[in-house]
Amino acid sequence: PHDYGCCYFLNMKTPEGGNLFMSCVSDLALESREFVLLLGRLEPTGLRIPGLIDTFQGVQADTKQIIGQVASDSERKGIFEDAIKLYDLAGNHEKVLGLMTTMLSQVVHQVNAPGSLRSRLQELADNIIMRYRGQQINSSPDTASSFFLLRELLTFYNQYHAKEYQQALETIAKTKLIPLALTEVEKRVNNFKRLSEEICRNIPGVLLATMSILYSQYNKQKGSSPSATTGRLEDKNLAYLREQARAITSFAGTVPYRMPGDTNSRLVQMEILMH
Repeated sequence: PHDYGCCYFLNMKTPEGGNLFMSCVSDLALESREFVLLLGRLEPTGLRIPGLIDTFQGVQADTKQIIGQVASDSERKGIFEDAIKLYDLAGNHEKVLGLMTTMLSQVVHQVNAPGSLRSRLQELADNIIMRYRGQQINSSPDTASSFFLLRELLTFYNQYHAKEYQQALETIAKTKLIPLALTEVEKRVNNFKRLSEEICRNIPGVLLATMSILYSQYNKQKGSSPSATTGRLEDKNLAYLREQARAITSFAGTVPYRMPGDTNSRLVQMEILMH
């Protein structure tokens, strides 16, 4: 539009002293939602396909700065999914992974219903991981670690809700977030102290889900009708499940975090029922 071009060439400023052209482009993008047309898009390879703003590049405003402005305005207005995609377009990995971590931490435990926020975020997370693979990630190690841990927890909860219990146990073991043996308790407690708040707040739910899996497997194993030759193997498996349950309650009672509500009592109750 003509007015936005005038803002650009006249090098006008906002009343606050900001770049009026960038502000105009941001307003236009947010109102029209023509992000691809105006700002470009990312290929699966990570290559950015230019948008209309590239016509103005190098005269007054840098393209990445403009996209970053639109992303910042989206975040400020609470349009977080758009903000994540726009920060990604601007190459700001720290903001991408930070916002993804914040958003995922709030929905990771939910059932993955089609079209839900959780479903959309999982798809976005997978796209991000695919594109970031093999390239330098420009974010702090802690931010990246929290994001990748939450992606693993998405898988864990998907398997848990689908009653794919053995796969879920393998997934949670791979994260090394909680102990599944008494010998792991101290190490997991020490590791917990280095976790971000987004991960910590999800640990109580992970403990309950994992204990529920162990309790279910215990009852299934105990309810089977073993022959004389398999009786000792069953006893060994039951003892192993009890040890895993004990590791979880020990961890929950030791970790320096206030567990919400009746988390500890529910964990202990399930462990007791396995004896």
